[in-house]
Amino acid sequence: MNSPVATLPPVVAVLSPKGGTGKTTIAVNVAVALARHGGADLVDLDTHAGDLEYALRLHPIQRLDDAIRRLDSDPHFDLGGIMTPHPAGLRVLCAPSSPIDADRLSPPDLLRVVDRLVHEEKPLVLDTATGIDEVTIGAFERSTHPVLVTCTDVASVQAGRKFLDTLGALGMDATRLRLVINRATAGTGLTVADVEDVLGFEASLRVPDDRRFARAINVGTSIS
Repeated sequence: MNSPVATLPPVVAVLSPKGGTGKTTIAVNVAVALARHGGADLVDLDTHAGDLEYALRLHPIQRLDDAIRRLDSDPHFDLGGIMTPHPAGLRVLCAPSSPIDADRLSPPDLLRVVDRLVHEEKPLVLDTATGIDEVTIGAFERSTHPVLVTCTDVASVQAGRKFLDTLGALGMDATRLRLVINRATAGTGLTVADVEDVLGFEASLRVPDDRRFARAINVGTSIS
């Protein structure tokens, strides 16, 4: 598909091919920051293990699988009406409530929801699943601001390198990525400079290893 138009509201895809990097924490904080300027949408594309509802202490009545069923009936359905509101000014579309429901969703289904929300021209944050798959690549393609989250451990950095190599093999412009190094002061063996050297990017944001981040996400709020 064509490159996103820079003048449109931001579409932020938060990506991490390895679990445990704090991807959801970053996604929540980015979404809250955007919402302060007039609202934003946040979508949980991690259909099997998504935890936005717990991170934000939400009780969704309708979810991602419901959104797909609505679009099957009416491609122009206003998805905002079934998203779960959050006091920060967010509208959140949570992952399915069970793996069985998640198994019924195909990558084209999920990306159709993303496309529908992109066309609403409202700031949008996509919390993607761990790994490298069709939905993750599709989220990268559709984003104006793709964000790669990693930590200072060897496993997450090597997973990030594999993601960059995959984008290159697919002919995609990996230089669009913003690099976020989470738990940058953890002292787990690699320095920030080591991470930047392996990935070939200077970090746009270095998040310190701070208990406030974990505490905030556990009580359904943000640190921003």
